[in-house]
Amino acid sequence: MFVNRKVYFYNRRDSLQYIFQPVFRSQQSKMTNSPNTPSEPPNNRRQMFRRLLQMARRPSALTFGVTSLLLGVAGYVGVRFFVYQKLPSLLEAELSEIFNREVRVGQVQSFSFNSIRLGPSSIPPTPTDPDRASAESVEVGFNLLPVLVRRPLPLSITLVEVDAHAAQEEKGKWVNLDDIEFPPPPIPIDTTIRLSNGELALLPHSQTTPLKVQLDGAVQFFDDETQPLKYEATAAIADGLVKIQGETLLKTDQTEVQLSVKNLVLAELAFLIPNSPVEINGGELNANLNIELPSFQKLTSTRVQGTASLSEIEVQAQQLTQPVKASAAVSFHGTKIQVEEAKGSLGELAALVGGEVDWSKGFDLNVILKPFSLANFLETVSVSSPVEVDGQIQAELRLTGSVEKPLLRGTISSRKKTRIDKIEFERISTEFSADLEKFVLKNFQALPAAGGQIKGGGTVETGLRQYLEEKQPIDLTKMPLKFDFQAKLPTEEIAAPYYRLPPQVQVGTITAQGQVRGTLENPRASLKWEAAAAKAASVGDISGAGEVLLVGDNLLVRNTGLQIDRGTVALNGSGNLDTQKWQASLVAKSISLDPFLSQIYPDRSAAIGPITLENANLRLSGRFDALDPEAIQGAANLTLSVDGGRVALSSQLNSGILEANATASQIPVAKYVPNLSVPVTLVGARVDFSGKLEQLLSLGATPDLSSLTAGASGQLAVADGTVKATGQLNSGQWQTKITASNLDTSLFPEAQDLALPDLNALLNLSGNLDPLFNPNIPATIAANTVSVRLGEQSLKARGNLVVSNRLLAPEIASLNLDVEARSDLGALPFTQ
Repeated sequence: MFVNRKVYFYNRRDSLQYIFQPVFRSQQSKMTNSPNTPSEPPNNRRQMFRRLLQMARRPSALTFGVTSLLLGVAGYVGVRFFVYQKLPSLLEAELSEIFNREVRVGQVQSFSFNSIRLGPSSIPPTPTDPDRASAESVEVGFNLLPVLVRRPLPLSITLVEVDAHAAQEEKGKWVNLDDIEFPPPPIPIDTTIRLSNGELALLPHSQTTPLKVQLDGAVQFFDDETQPLKYEATAAIADGLVKIQGETLLKTDQTEVQLSVKNLVLAELAFLIPNSPVEINGGELNANLNIELPSFQKLTSTRVQGTASLSEIEVQAQQLTQPVKASAAVSFHGTKIQVEEAKGSLGELAALVGGEVDWSKGFDLNVILKPFSLANFLETVSVSSPVEVDGQIQAELRLTGSVEKPLLRGTISSRKKTRIDKIEFERISTEFSADLEKFVLKNFQALPAAGGQIKGGGTVETGLRQYLEEKQPIDLTKMPLKFDFQAKLPTEEIAAPYYRLPPQVQVGTITAQGQVRGTLENPRASLKWEAAAAKAASVGDISGAGEVLLVGDNLLVRNTGLQIDRGTVALNGSGNLDTQKWQASLVAKSISLDPFLSQIYPDRSAAIGPITLENANLRLSGRFDALDPEAIQGAANLTLSVDGGRVALSSQLNSGILEANATASQIPVAKYVPNLSVPVTLVGARVDFSGKLEQLLSLGATPDLSSLTAGASGQLAVADGTVKATGQLNSGQWQTKITASNLDTSLFPEAQDLALPDLNALLNLSGNLDPLFNPNIPATIAANTVSVRLGEQSLKARGNLVVSNRLLAPEIASLNLDVEARSDLGALPFTQ
């Protein structure tokens, strides 16, 4: 029977024709309606029916029929018992082993020869995995006939009313399918899986409310690798609707897809990007696309038809103080993407993009950056500039080249004037180009408003192609740098915002050359400058040179100094950008200070001098991130030659407090205090003082001397006698005690004819220090004690006097004294 059945199946056409030949002929006759075809007599049919009845009455035929019926019934009962009683438990055990967790399979609700319906089934959560899934029913349809001819079994699985929940792990991963391996089926299977009225809840790690997705769809797998994987799905998600229908040939990745997206809110989908450095706060996507992808190896041959638009995109990054906003509308024409309208902004930085991308030809895009403020841009990107920056910059960019080798070129230029710290630039401009291998900066030029120019260029070996091919994160700190620049600047004009040189000091042009090598992680940079020799009145020749090096985190200042006539100034320093600590030393020898003091005493510049800084040794240290005086430590030792005399100064700077002591000897006073009728020489003096450096540096403006304290003592040689003085300064108030002994009055021109004895005197005076720094305010001096003796004659007084012109040409503007005298007043030289 088996052989006959097999032969019958494979030759079913011939066999059927043989058995039912009279029927076929009868039907053919009716269909053709030919009058020449005779109809079969009715008695022939009755004879065939009689023969079949006679065969059925035979005992052998009855035995075979009954046996076959009993075996069929018994087989059906056995299969039904297995399906209803054993199949669910076997499926649970097999699936639980595959998924490595509990799987619950529902009871069989119905069974037929081509379908099985299972009741509610689920994958419950575990103590370590909250993910779960359930279905109201699982319907499995199949057809065994193709198996009999050795064709794949058509299998249809429909999941009804699926409710799934997936929670994101801390590292951003979702469902873990790494350890799941499905065993190969015993027979080839063509599978269709359908999802009917499903709901998927996705719970991000950082949120408490899940995102729900309503999902219907189907996917069809074929055992034959030449047949494509077919799929279709409709998802209601994030207030939008996504539809996809397509097929993919897994062997070659050839894909044809129809994609429709309507009103998809992107902010609700941002969590799908794990460990994203940005936060999507807004935006909507719409698209209607037909995509044809030949393979991933031939990605540039992809053909797309349709349109897509992004509107009101808003992205926030941690390093940005303001969000990035953008919108775009593009159309697809085969291998070409036409950017019809695209714009973006970051604060006041706005960009417009237009052009097209052709996967077969390459890019042709233009980007225009509207003028934006440098200061606002640095604030927006949270970059702290070591100096104040102000000005407007604009840029034009163009992206060309093939998809594999894109090339970006552009120009950047300033608009109006740009200020960096205290230096204004009339114009700053540069050109650049960049591909996947390197960034090239060329024709960089900066023109200071004061004159001169700075120019340069260089490259950065980005190596982006290797990063992309190896799928490694881009590391800007490891990219090799190579930059060179030159500068030629007018020294006086450039230095003017920081320090105004004396009119008689004229310094020429300064030139500099610099280069940068290494990487941002380990940079090597150098700057060499040179100031050509220049003539300056009262100073002589001035020239200088120096070098600044950056090696890694170490900053060095070396070979730096000035040659001023016969004097020298040498500067050395070092610092570390990692620890932020720095230190510097300055050594000076034989520097004439006359031109610089003339700015303090412009009316006496010709009479003062010579004053020379014989030796100076200055040491300072601090931090780059705290350059205020209170954070600087230092010490200085100076020796000055003052018209044949000597002044020595020693000082310490600590926490913004300057403590110093000065000694002076053998200094002629007459040149500095005019209108003295007799020679006066400072034999010796000592001054000790302390105060806040910040207040001392502001003496040229409105002085604040509240922190300054001082004590002084000194001795003058006057008219063959001596004058001794002591004094104190505290909170801007001073007082002094002056004692004159044995001054020979005959040496005073006004008293030579009076034949007066030697002069002895005692004065106790006090006053305010502020008028010393304000020439418009006369100095009021309180005369607490005035005692003068000329032999037998004496004078005592108390009161006050007002002095104008102070140090330069002191004169008594008014006098108010209570006088007690025992003398011949007409003989006393009051005018002196």
